[in-house]
Amino acid sequence: MPANFVRLLKDLPVRRKPNKDSFPTQGKLVRQWIESLPLANSGVTAKMLYNGLKELNTLEVDALARLETLELLRQPINFTLGGMDKHVIGQPLPLPQQKRQIGQVMKDFHRELSLGYKLAIVDMCGPKGSVPFLRGRYALLAVVRAMEHLCALLGKCYLTYSEVPPGAWSELNALFSYAISQNLHEKLEKDPQVAGVSISPMSCYLQAALMFLTNPYRLTQREIVDVEAASRVWAAHAVLRLDNRGEGVFL
Repeated sequence: MPANFVRLLKDLPVRRKPNKDSFPTQGKLVRQWIESLPLANSGVTAKMLYNGLKELNTLEVDALARLETLELLRQPINFTLGGMDKHVIGQPLPLPQQKRQIGQVMKDFHRELSLGYKLAIVDMCGPKGSVPFLRGRYALLAVVRAMEHLCALLGKCYLTYSEVPPGAWSELNALFSYAISQNLHEKLEKDPQVAGVSISPMSCYLQAALMFLTNPYRLTQREIVDVEAASRVWAAHAVLRLDNRGEGVFL
């Protein structure tokens, strides 16, 4: 088993077989569940989405079914997160307790989404650690999404002037290393939540690095929002080079 795949196995949740009361994992049932969300009540909707996502990450689910479920959940989750931003941006600093809690919920959503996509990678590519035949596009989708949501997690940490969770950068490095090992790092995947943009594991990693290089904790919230958007564009023009041993990286 390749070392860079073993790194993806770190800190995975214990999973159990779903039962009749578990969160749905079939496309039709997931769509029905999403349609039943009380979107007019943002608080209840956010709670239902987060609890459903967290439960999904504790269930034994086929990798492709997990991917489909996560892709379906991203739209209502992103809609909900968009409504939360306004409760955090432009507030007096340090953020009041209630606003800090909202910021934490935003970060938790992205952490759980990234974990879900990582579980799909592990289940799809294990136990050997290599991408199975005719599964390359699904593996790419899972890697890109897992890295996208880690980038978003970092962005929310900067936006709320809160500490980056331990292990976030390590997870991002592990995913990028695995993508390189499977020759997925420069392949592009479209994201329906980011109109007109195709994303690769390389561009995700570059975006995270570029955001970090701006020293975001010294920026205003508006500047952080601008930097996060600009870094996605700058990533297409940046170059990441490995050292002679393929270990260090230079931007």
